[in-house]
Amino acid sequence: MPDDVRQLKFKCPNCGETKLECVENDVCATSVIENISEDGDFDYGEPTLEGGEVSCFQCASCGCGLGNAQYGYTITKNEEVVDWCRKNCEQE
Repeated sequence: MPDDVRQLKFKCPNCGETKLECVENDVCATSVIENISEDGDFDYGEPTLEGGEVSCFQCASCGCGLGNAQYGYTITKNEEVVDWCRKNCEQE
C-alpha cells in the first residue's frame, strides 16, 4: 500500500481497543505437517484457508460487533467496515 494513502484506525466503541477481527463460518483450513517429534509434537506450516463467509467483524478484545444501528444489522462486507470506520474512527 502506498505511503501517501491515509489509513483508517479502528477503535472499539465499547472498550477502546484497536484490533479488529473478521469472524468467518464454514472455512476449511489445511496445513502441511512439517515435522513430528518423538514426543508427539507437530510443527505445522502456514495454513491455507478456503471457502467460508463472513459472519461478522468485531473487536478482537471484547467481541463488540460492528453494526449499523440505524438499520439494525451486523456488518459483513468490507465496504461497510470502511464506511463505519470513516464515520466512527480516527484517520491518519
